[in-house]
Amino acid sequence: MENIFQAWQQHSQNHTSSFKDEASRSAWLKTQLSTWNQKDYPTGESWKYVNFKDIKNLPLSKSLKYPRLKIMDQNEFYLIDVGPTHDIEKLDNPLKEHFEIAALNSLSFEELQQVQKKLDQHCDLQNPFAQMHLSFLDHCYRLKIKKNTVLNKPIYLRWNNNTEVNNEFSLFHFIVECEENAQAELFLDDKSQGQKSFNSLRLDLFLESRSQFKVYFQKSEADQSYSFYHAHGTLKKEAQLKHFDMTHPSLWTRHNLNFELAESGSEVHLKGAYLNNKNNFSDHHTRMTHHVPQTHSFQDYRGLLDDKAKAVFNGLIQIRHHAFQSQSQLINKNLLLSTHCEINTKPELQIDNDDVKASHGATVGRLDPDQLFYLLSRGLTEKESRQILAKAFIAGLLEEESPLVKKFYGETLNLTLSQFGEVELGL
Repeated sequence: MENIFQAWQQHSQNHTSSFKDEASRSAWLKTQLSTWNQKDYPTGESWKYVNFKDIKNLPLSKSLKYPRLKIMDQNEFYLIDVGPTHDIEKLDNPLKEHFEIAALNSLSFEELQQVQKKLDQHCDLQNPFAQMHLSFLDHCYRLKIKKNTVLNKPIYLRWNNNTEVNNEFSLFHFIVECEENAQAELFLDDKSQGQKSFNSLRLDLFLESRSQFKVYFQKSEADQSYSFYHAHGTLKKEAQLKHFDMTHPSLWTRHNLNFELAESGSEVHLKGAYLNNKNNFSDHHTRMTHHVPQTHSFQDYRGLLDDKAKAVFNGLIQIRHHAFQSQSQLINKNLLLSTHCEINTKPELQIDNDDVKASHGATVGRLDPDQLFYLLSRGLTEKESRQILAKAFIAGLLEEESPLVKKFYGETLNLTLSQFGEVELGL
């Protein structure tokens, strides 16, 4: 990871006055140097389908821009608009009565130590792309939903690096702390782009007892960038998390979602869809770890592939020795619209306790000829028929969602699906 290390090194040398105090900066960076001790790109089972050749050769820009946050109250959302800036800007939160948000470089040394202790729970040395975010303190913000707070409308966070520059290096790290009995929703719209650029977004979630939090994520800009998304959550007693992940075609995409059910009664629901066409590549890895008794998880991921696209899905369920009477289910369905596309799917179970209920499965198939024939007999073209069936396959994930969620995903989903079905297979 020499090119990424050099970008970080240049950035850390050039920006030394953005912290509340130098002790905070020095202490933080000292703990993060281990991130760069191993600068090779990762290998191993979970990376075996990933070709890093093009990323290794990216001459990434050393001029890394800071995120600039603008917060405002809109009709349907509390909007947090994240864009680039060359200088650190003071954060103004006109909605502080609803939630707290702060840049990590504005925290005191003691506060920073508390954040560090929490992030240590999410350490993943096998994923240096997630770990490297800890070295860019300037690009991290913390959102806190206070105890017993119930937000009356969702937070809409829109990340847009606003760049048409080649080889741009863009990062954003968002930490969410949801305190006891708090309830909130986050719509996370990744609009980062750039020709042959490197864009990475990390989300850390900490849900305290009986809190409820929902995340609706989409990578909505189809572009020629290399995009990473890392989400890691820890749930306390009876906390509930829902995470929906929609990925539209992009040159190269890797998503890692890890969740720790750390106390009894906690529950996670994951839904996701990846849509790939042309020569695009996507790789989705989920890991659900049941640490204690009576925890529950459910995963439903669907893939739609066309042309010469490639995709990877790896879903891992871990049920630890003491996690008796836990329940977990994982299903991955894939629909191939072309004879040239490729999917590698691997649902996994690692169970250390017999007193549990766990299931997993994966399917790979093509469009039903009878359904195609029916639509063709009603006067539709083959392309129109194929697109209708493809849309129905993905839209099944949205059936139980609210009108606002359907609206959030709908426009981009319709635009993406209009690009599918170009290759006619015949009946």
